[in-house]
Amino acid sequence: MVLFYSGQALSLSQVEEKNYIIANFVGDVMMTRRWENTPDSFIPKYGVNAIFEPTREIFAQGDINFANLETPLSDRGTPHPSKFVKFHTKPEYVSGLTYAGINVVSLANNHTLDFSEEGLQQTIDVLNANNIKHFGSGMNLEAAAKPLLMEIHGIKIAFLGFSGITGKQPPWLYADVDRAGSMRLTSHYLEEGIKTVRDQADVVIVSIHGGKEYSSEPGSWRELEHLAIDLGADLIVSHHPHVLQGVEMYKGKLIAHSLANFVFDQPWFETLPSMILTCKIDKDGVFEAFFHPIYRADYVPKSVRGNLANSIIKEIADYSSKFSTLVLPEENIGRIILDRDSISQDNKVIQTTIPLQPTQDKYSLSTPIVLDESWLLSSVSADAKAEARFGRDLLWLSGFEESEINLWDLNGSGELYDDSVAKFGQRSLQITGMSSNSSDGQANLTSKIPVESGKNYTLLGYVQTEQNAKAKVEIQYYTHQGRRSKYYSDYSDRPLPPISSETAMALSESVPWQLFSFDFQPPENTEAVDIVCQNASTEGANNRAWFDGLMLIEWQEDFAPLPQELPTPNNLKVLQVRSHNQESLNIWLGKTTYSQRLNINYTENTGSMS
Repeated sequence: MVLFYSGQALSLSQVEEKNYIIANFVGDVMMTRRWENTPDSFIPKYGVNAIFEPTREIFAQGDINFANLETPLSDRGTPHPSKFVKFHTKPEYVSGLTYAGINVVSLANNHTLDFSEEGLQQTIDVLNANNIKHFGSGMNLEAAAKPLLMEIHGIKIAFLGFSGITGKQPPWLYADVDRAGSMRLTSHYLEEGIKTVRDQADVVIVSIHGGKEYSSEPGSWRELEHLAIDLGADLIVSHHPHVLQGVEMYKGKLIAHSLANFVFDQPWFETLPSMILTCKIDKDGVFEAFFHPIYRADYVPKSVRGNLANSIIKEIADYSSKFSTLVLPEENIGRIILDRDSISQDNKVIQTTIPLQPTQDKYSLSTPIVLDESWLLSSVSADAKAEARFGRDLLWLSGFEESEINLWDLNGSGELYDDSVAKFGQRSLQITGMSSNSSDGQANLTSKIPVESGKNYTLLGYVQTEQNAKAKVEIQYYTHQGRRSKYYSDYSDRPLPPISSETAMALSESVPWQLFSFDFQPPENTEAVDIVCQNASTEGANNRAWFDGLMLIEWQEDFAPLPQELPTPNNLKVLQVRSHNQESLNIWLGKTTYSQRLNINYTENTGSMS
């Protein structure tokens, strides 16, 4: 096998011959700032390779392992005077990339020139020395525009990289005839680049660094992604928003609108879920695609399973359904359906009776109804005049079951996960009110959850107490001082105090498992919330409180008349109904399931479909 890099033939070690390529794609990668800014930071304690250890097995399957390298690999150069946020990763940390098996990177992004031309040149030298192929930036326009051309298993692949950060990347950070920088994303450069490689490659892959940060929607960037397909690209992989967005099949070609952070030090909840996109590619393009759900626990990307994996897959499926693209869960991966006609849809309906409780207004109301994880809710109807609203769980993990990640910060010796007491599953959160401690025992979220002021939310959960424990659940509201720092006053992680708080549940008696439900609207200027579970001792004696099944429900819309049809797939996990002067209500719930029409097997030896 021979690989061609920018027109130069390179010899690689012999590998098993086959007629397709496995390519893995991840988003933003940087290994500086919080990764190493104190002796107790991750890299000084564990080494850079440990960052990639949990996902290394996935990369081991890939012929191509791609990442957006969002940092110079340099100890030279001077900080660019126009940049506020500047990354500066030590060149020896390239060993993390090689250890992971990442062998292709895009340099077309807004951090390419963080340490000026000298930093970029050293980055290129370090990558070349470690046989990591790169594209998208260079010491002039010609170098930045140069495609990466590869041939693997007889399949010719071309990579092109573009960056276009509106308002974030001034013109002088883009490459020009006699200026170093990244390749600028314009319709003209897209057309010129794709035209250059279209006749040289079987498959053209375009990497785009652009979009609105922290947004789950691609916005106007989608037009440029579509244009790239129209001009002849076969696969688009985009990054920069730091959060996940949907995938889209457009004219038979795959677009990943945002791969999110992969190796990054941002602590904010919405930036923690990620993915590894895997594509199987032959001479005709992508013939199979799926993704591994990833969660960055303490910044380290980890492949997740079970309920957390399902939550991430459903989130991406929900985003993707807006683009008429189907994503289905399949054994802890998200399967991207490339041809929707190959999938059949089946709708089933079940009937159930739910009790209603009178309220202070004219309605009788149900408690929030939590659907099973397997449900894709497609319709709701009732036997009387009624209304319903639908919600999703922002906590991803509603219980306290053992997981690859930890959503909760247990602040002291009185807080623990109790595997002998649980309302659901195998364990709950136990907090002991200790007579020897002058402060309350408490546990709060490790990352604050983004919310919108004025929108409707419900905090739902169960509590059990003994010995008249003083149990309480509190919602704390947070704002921030500008987008760059998000919920922190600066990058030193010095937290800002909450702007206000509300008590969602409080009791001071012994009770068996008891449901609590608290409706709220975040006050003006709120952008995130924390949930704090507390318990205090009573009369100088120790006591215990247990918490389980906590959900932070974001309601999609206000109540609307039944019956209702819902698009699927969706990420709706909760519904609530109300009616006039009813003690109970018969409702019918529609569930959609999908199955493959034909069993399609790809034969490696011939490349034929059977």
